[in-house]
Amino acid sequence: MGVGGQKCGTSWLGDHLYHHPQVLRHSIKEMHVFDSLAYDKTRAFRTARVQHMVEQLERQLAATAEGERGRRRFETFLRDRREQLAILQAPDVPTALARYEAYFEARVRPNHRAFGEITPGYALLPAEGYGWILSIHPDARFIFLMRDPVDRLWSALRHRSREHPHLDPIERFSDALERPAIVRRTAYEETLTTMEEAVPVGQTLVLFYEDLFSVADTTVLRRISDFLGIEHREGDRATRQNEGEATDFPVDLQRRAAEAFLPTYRFVLERFGRVPARWQERLTEVG
Repeated sequence: MGVGGQKCGTSWLGDHLYHHPQVLRHSIKEMHVFDSLAYDKTRAFRTARVQHMVEQLERQLAATAEGERGRRRFETFLRDRREQLAILQAPDVPTALARYEAYFEARVRPNHRAFGEITPGYALLPAEGYGWILSIHPDARFIFLMRDPVDRLWSALRHRSREHPHLDPIERFSDALERPAIVRRTAYEETLTTMEEAVPVGQTLVLFYEDLFSVADTTVLRRISDFLGIEHREGDRATRQNEGEATDFPVDLQRRAAEAFLPTYRFVLERFGRVPARWQERLTEVG
């Protein structure tokens, strides 16, 4: 279970794992099951969004003739999304968990040593959410990626602006710092504390985004492989997914954000005894 964080390398990690022969590859990186069970607004939003995806795929499949290239892919995507929708529409938690478990049971083969999903929204799960996961998979492994808090927020705003070009990330930055729902995604201390309380010792792996993409760190992918019980394979860590184009980031906004996230910087440093150089620079500036 990849539980985030958002804009912290989860897409790259998902792609790396899904191309591993010992890991089940399915078409949905983010299932959004457990955050939907935990929060009604999330469930309503995700259900509507997946319903829309299903309808789009149905139209694409109807327009693709038998034997035509791409039809089989549409069929696979449609099957997976329909099952995801059925999970989200389950009348109660036990039914949702049973359908979630059945989704993977139908796909896992003898050669697979690991299966799962990566949903950054799970970083905001309450302890009960981790309990649901562990109730069906007691030996589940949880991976959490952290990125420099200021860089993470800036990347998220830039990503949002690519989807909605009329939104200026610089103009939205100050507003974002005042919105609890956005700030919570960078409050790593909340996720780490909840995981520590809810997940058995030895079943969590916490990594820094900066280490994942540092060619100088030759151990990070081996740590992931060992943690999941799969054979070690290197990956192209020089290529980042959904990174977007670099944009000038005003220094005054960076400092203001670093001050706002100072409790997070201090918590992570105390918890792990070290932070990457990028984090340390921020701490030196404001701490």
